[in-house]
Amino acid sequence: MWENRAAIVEPLATLKEGKFDDMIGNVVKFGLKVPLHAGAVKFYREIGQTIPAELIPPEAKK
Repeated sequence: MWENRAAIVEPLATLKEGKFDDMIGNVVKFGLKVPLHAGAVKFYREIGQTIPAELIPPEAKK
């Protein structure tokens, strides 16, 4: 993980601008398909965000 830290941190730079679609798009683009926390999925859905299926953990799938 340490050797690839630049690739891991780069998608998170979009958080500075607060653009959810950019952040999620970059996470998927860079292949960091670690599912979001179920609580985060619930929150993002409540505020009307679309979450790629590969980022939704099994416990949050409806």
